[in-house]
Amino acid sequence: MVSFLKRNLPAYISAIAIVVAVKLIYDGASSCDLDWILAPTARWAGLLCGVKFAYSPDAGYINHDIKFIIAPVCSGVRFMIIAFCAVFFSYVHRAPVHSAAFMWLGGSFTASYLTTVFVNGVRIALSVQLMNADLGGGWLTHERLHLIIGVLIYFISLLLIYLAAGRVSASLFAKPASTAPAITKPSSISIAVFWYLAVVVGVPMINNIIRNGGGNFLEYSVIVTATCLAALSIIFFMRYIKRRIKTNYLS
Repeated sequence: MVSFLKRNLPAYISAIAIVVAVKLIYDGASSCDLDWILAPTARWAGLLCGVKFAYSPDAGYINHDIKFIIAPVCSGVRFMIIAFCAVFFSYVHRAPVHSAAFMWLGGSFTASYLTTVFVNGVRIALSVQLMNADLGGGWLTHERLHLIIGVLIYFISLLLIYLAAGRVSASLFAKPASTAPAITKPSSISIAVFWYLAVVVGVPMINNIIRNGGGNFLEYSVIVTATCLAALSIIFFMRYIKRRIKTNYLS
């Protein structure tokens, strides 16, 4: 335990410092402050939509023809923090030396940034396409549909990133044959699920309870949690079908 802390503690402290710094930058940030992530996201989303977003220092990136704004709140920074935490903290213990741990730190941050730009651009493009959809005036309003789409895209993307990072870390930090099974076994997506729900539901819920008594947060938390459970149900069902097909084929 002492050797583990001695080897990884500097990287853990550095990662926490990065998360705190990004969170402080994000809270109350203007579009100018977040242009490092808004600009590439706007270009990628515009490419997918076939439109161009113009920069506005006051609002973000705007397309007046389709009446759509990519504002600071749409930057995806929160997802980037979640992805970074899930990838870094879940696998850095596999690093055998200081330099490897810091290499994983830099790789985790870079991967979380690039992935956020890609995934958020896809989310925005899909939102643009569904913006004028006729929903029939029922419970499923455009705001709720926007939330559900965002949760699905971000949540599933996080699971894929987490599993991919597990394979990469196992390959980079492979141990001798005698200890290999402990590092190469499949990663449990429950850890990624924890990171997502903790940041997207848990932290905002605590803040809401402190500020408003929690009354205005119920619908949001129910929709987010139900959407995640629905996605997990589909994933587990597909895994079950895959195992059955594989079992029947081998037998």
